[in-house]
Amino acid sequence: GCCSEISGTAVDCRVFVYEGKQYEVPPKQMIAESILKSVFADSGEACGAESYVLPENLKIFYEGKSKKETCGCGCSSC
Repeated sequence: GCCSEISGTAVDCRVFVYEGKQYEVPPKQMIAESILKSVFADSGEACGAESYVLPENLKIFYEGKSKKETCGCGCSSC
């Protein structure tokens, strides 16, 4: 379903941009390319040097989903 329906909040789903096109699901080529870059990275490069920051749309999604699951009314569609 739509990300907003799942979380119970207004949120944009994640979009992956690869070779100038937008995808809702990361293309296999994008995943393979990322894996190969990590595996064969120059030893001088610091692996994981950048700390991960959760995108704002995912913060909103998970906060909404958590609230939806724990509304306390006993129903499944809070």
